[in-house]
Amino acid sequence: MSVPSFLGDAAHLASCLFLIFRIEKRQSCVGISGKMQVLLTAAALTRYWDFVCFYSIYYSIRNFVFICLSLYVTFIIFIKYRKTYEKRCDSFWIESIILTSITLSFCLFIEDGSPTPEQISRLFSHFAESLSIIPQIYFYIVKQQKDDTVTYYIMLMTLYRVFFVIHWIILYLQEGSLEALIFYPEVIQTSSYAIFLLLPKGKKEELPVFRNVPPKFITQHSLLETPLLKRTATSSSSIYILGRDSSYSSLNRSFNTDTQSTQSSESERY
Repeated sequence: MSVPSFLGDAAHLASCLFLIFRIEKRQSCVGISGKMQVLLTAAALTRYWDFVCFYSIYYSIRNFVFICLSLYVTFIIFIKYRKTYEKRCDSFWIESIILTSITLSFCLFIEDGSPTPEQISRLFSHFAESLSIIPQIYFYIVKQQKDDTVTYYIMLMTLYRVFFVIHWIILYLQEGSLEALIFYPEVIQTSSYAIFLLLPKGKKEELPVFRNVPPKFITQHSLLETPLLKRTATSSSSIYILGRDSSYSSLNRSFNTDTQSTQSSESERY
């Protein structure tokens, strides 16, 4: 195990733990593509399933931990915090990525004769992981907004892939051999992550703000003015209605005409 590969595993572990920490802290998976995590979980299961075959303590523990973390991320997105999952934005058809990865895994081994299940599953995991960013990019296109949690998570994932690309380059310079079927998908994955990081953050989501504005009252200086308190009768037990002029304009006209007719009749008596 080389130093770049160890640093790559450390960055991969940090990215998984960071994503889990942020989701649990916010108790929300807003802005995160669940379908991207499904592809990463499928890649982890098909690549690290051989942890039961003991090669070394480090690789067995590493493979088991990555499988558990991937499954847990999928669990908290689709089950624990499913009410916050933005299904409308995460609508990319990932079946196309899965079918493409399976087809490439079989076709690229035809020249070598009959491939083993281990070879097919390993190659499928690399293709699925290299294309896993597509649902997150589609999520961004639909929502037009990039969450900070996703940005930092992709940064760590990019670092994880950069270290492994360096590992394969060093291995090629030392031994003169290169596993092209693994190296090129990793380069594609690193490039696609870098493209996502270069995308603009998008518009900031603004929550509606409710302001309690007190109503403005009209000050009545004289009974001869158009009052806020409307007198409805001329008797000693007068009834007053509290209202605005615009809402009670029709009532005011009827009240004023009644008052004027009453006053004219009283003047005729005298």
